[in-house]
Amino acid sequence: ASYLSILILTTLEILVRYLNPVFEGEVEVQASILKSGKRFVQLEARATSGSELVAYGTGSFAILDRPKHL
Repeated sequence: ASYLSILILTTLEILVRYLNPVFEGEVEVQASILKSGKRFVQLEARATSGSELVAYGTGSFAILDRPKHL
């Protein structure tokens, strides 16, 4: 598990571009961290069906302070 799994994040922006429809078969999504700082995280994801890119997206998230009771 990455350190992001223990953080509390809130969404600032998500952008998804759908390139091609998928009517059958599997879709595989791989996500990666583009940049991570003290207060913000930038992510990207790519969705493929077979060898075809069917969608991609980016997201910006703010890192929140974790309340002491969590």
